[in-house]
Amino acid sequence: MNQVSSPQGRIPLSGFADRLALAQLRQIFEHAPIGMALLDLDGRWLDVNAQFCRIVGYARDELLRLTFRDITASADLQADAVLLEQLLRGEIPSYQREKRYLRKDGETVWVELAVSVARDIDGAPEYLITQIVDINELKLAYETLRERELTLEAVLGALPVGVRLADAGGHIVSANLASLEIWCGGGGEMVHESVYRAWDSATGKAFEDADWPLQQVCASGRGVEAQLLDILCFDDTPKTILCSVLPIVDAGGRMFGAIEVMQDMTRWLKLEQQLMVRTRELENRNKELEQFAYVASHDLQEPLRKVSSFVQLFAKRYAGHVDETGQSYLNFAVDGARRMQLLIDDLLHYSRVSRGQGEQTPVDLERVYKALLQDLSQTIADTGAVLECGPLPVVRGEPGQMRALLQNLIGNALKYRKPGCAPHVRIGAEVDAAGIATIHVADDGIGIEPRFFERIFVIFQRLHNRAEYPGSGIGLAICKRIVENHGGRIWLDSAPGVGTTFHFTISTAGAENEAG
Repeated sequence: MNQVSSPQGRIPLSGFADRLALAQLRQIFEHAPIGMALLDLDGRWLDVNAQFCRIVGYARDELLRLTFRDITASADLQADAVLLEQLLRGEIPSYQREKRYLRKDGETVWVELAVSVARDIDGAPEYLITQIVDINELKLAYETLRERELTLEAVLGALPVGVRLADAGGHIVSANLASLEIWCGGGGEMVHESVYRAWDSATGKAFEDADWPLQQVCASGRGVEAQLLDILCFDDTPKTILCSVLPIVDAGGRMFGAIEVMQDMTRWLKLEQQLMVRTRELENRNKELEQFAYVASHDLQEPLRKVSSFVQLFAKRYAGHVDETGQSYLNFAVDGARRMQLLIDDLLHYSRVSRGQGEQTPVDLERVYKALLQDLSQTIADTGAVLECGPLPVVRGEPGQMRALLQNLIGNALKYRKPGCAPHVRIGAEVDAAGIATIHVADDGIGIEPRFFERIFVIFQRLHNRAEYPGSGIGLAICKRIVENHGGRIWLDSAPGVGTTFHFTISTAGAENEAG
């Protein structure tokens, strides 16, 4: 028999080979990158390597005093027992499963476990061999990913719009219920894309394969937004859908899929058409009403003048020939004619404003204000009013309407004063960076309750009787229409007993020139 030298002398070669093989196996066992362990048939640890100790957090000598059951999660013990029994009876050569170990620090760690049995020369089981791979981070990552997938599925399922996910080749890999309902019409199942039928809503051109928004995005990598398509559902129901497709790219900018969002616009387009028809009808009716109001107010002026003139002549000529009751009747008739004349004049003015007549030109509001001071001089003198006016801009507007707007607002500030108090009116303006002017007309009068803020801009709406504050109830409605004709808005701040500030916006002449 061949022999080799050793520090202890000469030993048989076969013994040396066995010892060398055993040492190599020990090195592999101890330094393996995965956990390895040997167990007796009752589940007690016979030997464990360093990696397994790191996985479960126990020292080697601690584990050798335990069984695998001591560190296995209770929920996994039953499955372990069943598989181990099958292994020992020879029903299976080995088994592999995921399970949870309980670390020494109390934390749970997921592992991939492979178990086999070592048998003697007669085939009887001697001990168990286990290989353990730490998959805890992978398992947690998978569970997190799965939770996100379930959340995404729930969100997509709840969306009222159709959503489909496709791979980079344009093949649908997922679709929510709303998308199925869009294409299935009255019922049925999603079918292959080759039977889909669609036309471009703008041109009526039938779609070829390359014309579909999804295929365009997959070919170009650029999104398609808000494209209207006319489609035929699988039950031949016609629909119009709004389709948008966006590419899905990774961190490196590589496209690996696309998301398609569809919304059934059929009902909304029908409603829009109905709304357009009704809007045109209302516009025509409004024009007819405005024309009627204009004609009626215009044509009523002349006969009313005659009635008013003759009533006044009658009152003067027969003033001494009627008793006190008759004179009262004549006074009522004269006052009624005068108020009717005022109402018709205001109604005619409102009709003209509503018709939007007049060309818009640069209007210097300071010049308009100074001219109004002359017209209101008697009222200012009678009431002892104090008017303050800051710099006012040049705006783009119809001159007559700008004059009427300021006249109504300033006139109301003078009219609705506190009894026995001289009114104080302040007019000012600011211009923003876009050239939009905000004009303010503030007074210290009787004020308005907030619940009436909208009502006062409605035609013929009055908050006071004519004996207290005369007027037709049209002035602020005219102001609102004028401001709207010029693309602005009007509103107010007010408190009863404190005063009222009206604000309105309008483009300055400079802003209009720049825009034009």
